[in-house]
Amino acid sequence: MRIRDDFHGSVYAHTAGGVVVLTAGGEVPDGAQVDAGLLDPDSPPTTPVKRGGGRARKSE
Repeated sequence: MRIRDDFHGSVYAHTAGGVVVLTAGGEVPDGAQVDAGLLDPDSPPTTPVKRGGGRARKSE
């Protein structure tokens, strides 16, 4: 994922390793949560989206 190329300014993103500053075109590091409106829609995600499995929802 990347920050939109037409974004003006900077974004502070919190990760497990600390805080990173992102600007237009910057790569969003793994674990950082950034509002979808700031992301480039043509940029592929860097990590696959986790889906809950049947075992996770199994009730007794």
